[in-house]
Amino acid sequence: MKRRVTRSFLRGLSVVLPLALTAYALWWLLASIEQIFHWLWLRLLPDAWYFTGLGIVLGVLAIYAAGVFAGAWLGRVLIEAMEGVLGRIPLVKTIYGSVRDLTSFFSGKKQGMNRVVIAEVTPGIRLLGFVTQEDAQRITGLPEDAGLTAVYLPMSYQIGGYMVLLPRERLTQLDMKVEDALRLAITAGIVEDPPRAA
Repeated sequence: MKRRVTRSFLRGLSVVLPLALTAYALWWLLASIEQIFHWLWLRLLPDAWYFTGLGIVLGVLAIYAAGVFAGAWLGRVLIEAMEGVLGRIPLVKTIYGSVRDLTSFFSGKKQGMNRVVIAEVTPGIRLLGFVTQEDAQRITGLPEDAGLTAVYLPMSYQIGGYMVLLPRERLTQLDMKVEDALRLAITAGIVEDPPRAA
């Protein structure tokens, strides 16, 4: 009886916890946008004209406007100039560069992790990985790295990962979407219906 109650509780937790964390993350994001734009509104216009939810609408419009501006010639020039300034500030360039590369990957501006592979790091040990650079020499600049491929090997539960340089013959490409492979890697393969390579 005790085991059945425990199993039911854990099953319920596996359903409720992901939903609760997702809802909380969305609520936090929307509340933050609302708070920021409410504060900006009060600096420019009367509070009587403000209504709940207007900050979210303004935030979405501001992000869209930033995207349109970044696509224009003047926007590209100004952004490049700003990035040049930020790139000379020691701590800022590391944080900004990392966040920019991450958002560029998810927005599709950079190809990023474009192939899912099984990498044989040593004989008999094979790891799930993502090709990040077909020619590793472009990263290192070393002649001996010509013909090697840069592969990111994620650790489970997104603790971290490693970038390794491997010969192409030690990589086996999988017919699997990057998103599905990331889900497998993050959960260490503990998924109810794992995607399979064709």
